[in-house]
Amino acid sequence: MENLSVNFIKYIAKKISTDSYQIYGEKIGILLWNLLSSRRKYAIESIIKHLNFNYNKALSIAKKSFIHTGISYFESLMLENVDYRFIKEKVKIKNEENLEKISKSKRPAVVVTGHLGSWELLLKVLRYYLPEKKSQIVVKFPKNKFLANLIGELRESKNIEIVGHRLVTHKIFPQLKRGGLAAFLVDHNCLRKEAIFLPFLNEIAAVNMGPALIALRTKALVWPTFLVRNREGFEFYLENPLDTQNLQGTLKDKVKDIASFYTQAVEKKVYSFPEQWYWLHRRWKPRP
Repeated sequence: MENLSVNFIKYIAKKISTDSYQIYGEKIGILLWNLLSSRRKYAIESIIKHLNFNYNKALSIAKKSFIHTGISYFESLMLENVDYRFIKEKVKIKNEENLEKISKSKRPAVVVTGHLGSWELLLKVLRYYLPEKKSQIVVKFPKNKFLANLIGELRESKNIEIVGHRLVTHKIFPQLKRGGLAAFLVDHNCLRKEAIFLPFLNEIAAVNMGPALIALRTKALVWPTFLVRNREGFEFYLENPLDTQNLQGTLKDKVKDIASFYTQAVEKKVYSFPEQWYWLHRRWKPRP
C-alpha cells in the first residue's frame, strides 16, 4: 500500500509544470502562514532575537519565509521534471572560477548547504555542472517509513545516490576517497553526541559535526554551496573551499575549524537572504 501511495505521489508530481510550481508553492506557503499560528509566532520572535530587527520588519520577513518554504516543498515534488533546459535557462552562476576549480579537481568534495533558498534543487544543479563526479546526498530520514521512502524516491535520480546518515561510513567514505562528491545539510538542532556547540546567528547552536569529521578523514575540500531564488530564477553560489589538509592542531581543533567554517558560511547567507531561510524550524533547542 505504501509503495502504491509513493508511486501515486510521484505520478502527480510529474504533472507539475516547472513554469507554474512556484505559484502553487506560494499558495501553500500562505496557507501554512495562516494555519500554523505557533510556528508563525516562533518565526517572528526568532527573527527579532537573532537578526535584531523590529517587529514589523520581522513580520514581513517571516511571511516571506513561509512562502519560500512552500515553494521548497513543491520543488521537492518536481525534482524529476528539472532538466538541463530548465537549469540552463533559470540558473545564473555567481562564482564561475570556483565551478571550474571543483570540476577539474581530483580531490574529494564535501558540499555543505543550509535550509536556505532552493536547497532541494541544489544537487540537480550540481549534477548539471559536474556530470563526471559521482554524487551522494546524505539525508536524515524521518522515522516514518512512508515518508522516508517518499523522500528517497523523490530525491534519487541518475548518478545521485541517497544515503542515510547512519550509513555514511560504509557508503560515503569509499566514494569520496575516489574523488566523489557528498552533499550535506548543516543542522543546528541535532543530538548532543552528534553536535559541536558553536555560535550561529548570535546564539550557541548544536551544529552537526558529521560533515567535518568526514571531510577530515577523507582529506576533502569543503565547499559551501547555495541556490538562491531571484525574480528571473536562481543564483548559484559556490563559495571558496576550505582545504582540510592545511589545518593545524588536534583532531578536536580541526573538527571545530571545519564546522565553524561551514556554520559561518550559512550564517553569512542568512544575513544576505533572511527571507529565504527556514525560520519556522525550531533551532537552538539543545544546550551545551
